[in-house]
Amino acid sequence: MIRMVLDVLLMMIDLVWDGITALGPRFQGFVLGIWAAMAMFAFACTLAIWG
Repeated sequence: MIRMVLDVLLMMIDLVWDGITALGPRFQGFVLGIWAAMAMFAFACTLAIWG
């Protein structure tokens, strides 16, 4: 069961990595910037809730 979960996780990571490397540098920065902004917003929300 654990091996199956890890295989699915690795498949998802490979899929995301292939998608990022297929994009040009400008779009890589845009996509990664959006994900970083969402992560920082989620972190700020958890600090506001539990802070």
